[in-house]
Amino acid sequence: FASILEHSIDAVNQLQQEADLSVVKFGHDQATLDEVMISFQKAKFAFDALTQIRNKLLDAFEELQRMRI
Repeated sequence: FASILEHSIDAVNQLQQEADLSVVKFGHDQATLDEVMISFQKAKFAFDALTQIRNKLLDAFEELQRMRI
């Protein structure tokens, strides 16, 4: 499970780095505005999904803590 989570975090980080690079490319006329917007939307979607997964994991952990054994 930890390796899957780590891989997911790495993938989100990679998408964010690609979005940053697309801005630099746009500044040098090597990318279009559409390409920049698409790369930022991909990064945002991936980050939002990872945030939702984190929230669900925290909710599950808190629920386990509330359970009486």
